[in-house]
Amino acid sequence: MKTIVRIFPWLTVGMMATFSPISRGQEVGEAVPDRYIVQLKPGVPAAAAARTHGVTPLHVFGRVANGYAGFIPPGLLSRVAADPRVELIIPDRV
Repeated sequence: MKTIVRIFPWLTVGMMATFSPISRGQEVGEAVPDRYIVQLKPGVPAAAAARTHGVTPLHVFGRVANGYAGFIPPGLLSRVAADPRVELIIPDRV
């Protein structure tokens, strides 16, 4: 079973600061409902992995980490986590 939530401060802080807009009513560090960052194993095409599960990536990562950010409904989250190409999934925060 994969670890669904594991925090890598250098990775999450950099991604949050760069790609997550802050909207009124949200505090910094608050998780965006149903929005996750999915880190994939090296060499796995992020867009293709997301499409496999019907996820439309909001952002695809490829320099620091291989993966994508996107909305993943609760019923789909366990299926994405069970994908052998997935290394970890963390909630996206603003």
